Amino acid sequence: MELRCKESIDSQFIIKCYKKYWTNFEKNIVEGERCLQVLCDGQKSFTHDGLLFELKDYFGFENCLKK
Repeated sequence: MELRCKESIDSQFIIKCYKKYWTNFEKNIVEGERCLQVLCDGQKSFTHDGLLFELKDYFGFENCLKK
C-alpha cells in the first residue's frame, strides 16, 4: 500500500501522539486512551491537514495504591 500526499516529493508530515488518563471511582480502576496520528501537512496548499493513519487504544488497570 502506498500513501501519497499532494503528489509532491517535498511533502511534510505531522505526527501527533496523545495520552489521557482518568479515574473511574465506581469500578476502582484507572482508565485511559492513547492515539497516534500521521497527517499530511496542508499548510503549503492552504488546506486542512489530511489524516493518513490513526491508531487508537483504550486501556484500564486496577489502582494498586488502594490494595
